[in-house]
Formats: sequence, C-alpha cells, structure tokens
Amino acid sequence: MTTTAVVISLVLVAVALAQLPLVHIFGRALRRSDIWQGRAVGSQPELPHAAMILCLRGPDPFLADTLRAAAAQEYPHYRLFVIIDHPDDPAWNTVAETLGDPGPEHVTLVALENRRETCSLKCSSLVQVIENLDSSYEIVALLDADTVPHRSWLAELAGPLADPAVGATTGNRWYAPRQPSWGALVRYLWNAAAVVQMYCYGIPWGGTLAVKLSELRQTDLLDRWAHGFCEDTMLFAELKQRGQRIAFVPSLIMLNRESCHVSGFFNWVRRQLLTARLYHPGWPAVVLHGLLTTLVLFAGLLGFAASVFWGT
Repeated sequence: MTTTAVVISLVLVAVALAQLPLVHIFGRALRRSDIWQGRAVGSQPELPHAAMILCLRGPDPFLADTLRAAAAQEYPHYRLFVIIDHPDDPAWNTVAETLGDPGPEHVTLVALENRRETCSLKCSSLVQVIENLDSSYEIVALLDADTVPHRSWLAELAGPLADPAVGATTGNRWYAPRQPSWGALVRYLWNAAAVVQMYCYGIPWGGTLAVKLSELRQTDLLDRWAHGFCEDTMLFAELKQRGQRIAFVPSLIMLNRESCHVSGFFNWVRRQLLTARLYHPGWPAVVLHGLLTTLVLFAGLLGFAASVFWGT
C-alpha cells in the first residue's frame, strides 16, 4: 500500500468517525416508539381543525399526484387551500383538470393578490392565506408541489402537536430519482447527510410542516415571513424562545422522484446554505460540516487519481 493510499484511507476513516455522533443521535430517534404515534391518532375525532396550504408556481411534474393525495386525506376536519402565483399560471389548468371545476367542497383555490416586495412569493402566499383564517383553525400544515402525501400524512403531522411543548412538526425528503444523472446522484448523497444534520440541528422542512396557529399569531412569525426568504428554517430559533420544540416524525420522510442536472444541484445547495446562514443560529456548523465532507471526499478522489497516475 503506497503512502498516498494510506493517507487517503486515514482521512476517509476520520470523516466517517466524525459522522458517528450525529448518526447515532438520528438512529436513536428513529428507534423511539412514541414518534410513530401519528398513525395511531388518524381516526380520533379530537384532532385539531387544520388548514392545509399548497403554494404553486408553474406545472410541477408531480403536481397532479400531489393534488389528488392532498384532497383525499383521512382527516376529520381540514380544508386544503391552493394558492397560485398568478391567474395566468399554467398550474390553474392542472388544478382544474385534476380536481375538477368546481373542485371538492373542502378545497379552496385562490390567486396570490398581495405580491410583497419584502419577501419571497411563497412567504407572500402563506401570509395571505393565514391572515384570512378564522378562529376555528388550530394548526397550519404546509406541503410542496413535489410532496405526494400518503392518506395519513396530515394526521401524522397533527398528532405530536397535542403535546403543549411542541410548537411545530416536520418530516423530511428523501431523493430517489427515476431518471439517474450526475446531478441527481450528487443531490441524493448530499441529502442523505442533510437529513441527519437537519434533525440534529432542529431544522424543519417546509415541504412537510405543521405549526400551531396560536404560535403564528402570538409571535412575530407572520411578520418575519412577510420579510423573509423562506418560512421553515427560522422556526427553530423563534419557537425555542417560547420554550417550544419542533417534533420530527420519521414516518414523514417523503420520497422525491425528481431528477436534476449538476447546475440545478448547485443552485439548490446555494439556497439551502443561504437559508441556514440567514435564519439558523447553528449555521456555521451546518456550512462547515457540508463543506468539509464535500472537500475531503473530493480531495480523496484526487489523491486516488494521483496515486494511480504517478504510482506513489
């Protein structure tokens, strides 16, 4: 074994060992029995009245599946609010073709009217819907257009909110693209590590997220959203100040079949790191962890190539 190979091996072992504490914490959470209680409460009548919000812009390739699944939740009291970026957006046609015109009674379709210049379009849409909710609603559940929820998705999100110490619940995404590509492979590997980091650092995911409406209205969260880039990452610090925590529901790790190119992956990663930098107190650890694992693996590949080329 050459000197270069020994160095590469030692570096990769060190990287693997550095991951063990986080992986152990995440694995212990997966083994806990009480985190699966969301499924058990699906048919209970005391589940809180829920507003389910889907913000749309453009015809996402999974949108029809998402709409059908979101409108068919096994949940006693909920309303699905679909808010679209613009009346001319092609998503309108997808919604009409999928749910019918008019759609189900428990589905409300609206257009974004107040396009705030102080925040993202998604945050504008969320604030518009939530500001118009009446007092009968107790929780707000968010999902993305590429999230295809199973029938007990909403019940699993709502279940842990019965705990007074829980202000929000969340799942996460797991990429398994149907069409392989280099971009999809890199994002898959990155996301596999990110799922563990997000749990350990308390970072929620807006694609599967529920928040108590009281927390939104008794804090400045809505105002923060009205001046924010994203809605999810800031929740950790805001809820922590009120002694509330975010409950992670492992059964809500949602499969995502979307593929992407390398350029699309880098754009995606920049957004992830930007939201951590803007809104999470542990952003240095998040960024450092991501950069170190990426650079060390890349350096290992270069070292391996050099070893083969020069035979040292």
